[in-house]
Amino acid sequence: MATYATVIVLVMCIAIAAAYRALWRLSPIDPLPLVLPPPPPATGVYSRNSVLEQIERIGVGQLPLPEDIAVDSEGRLYVACANGWINRIWPDGKVEHWVHIHGRPLGLFVGIHQELLVCEPVQGLLNVTEEKVEVLSNEA
Repeated sequence: MATYATVIVLVMCIAIAAAYRALWRLSPIDPLPLVLPPPPPATGVYSRNSVLEQIERIGVGQLPLPEDIAVDSEGRLYVACANGWINRIWPDGKVEHWVHIHGRPLGLFVGIHQELLVCEPVQGLLNVTEEKVEVLSNEA
């Protein structure tokens, strides 16, 4: 019975030593503290203003978890939402579901022919137009 207790104590000592070694790693790197200069005074371009308080909010409650936006040459705003819809917002503020891509669009870009290039993590790079959704690439 004494040897069993000795083995248990020995195993516990090895476990404690391994845990200490894993958690308390000694490194040859000696980091120095980052000393930043004091911030500039809040005057001039840094002064407080209320310009953004005067904006008109568009699509409130109609755009679930918007991820990215793109604007075409006609001033229409395209918004990629987490529910798979790419919503289009007209210059007058009207919001419409434009195209559903059956995924989560993460990045939008308006191409030179006014097509919408969409990055979707599972499907890949998509070319989206009024008529179709075409996969341009599904590999990196």
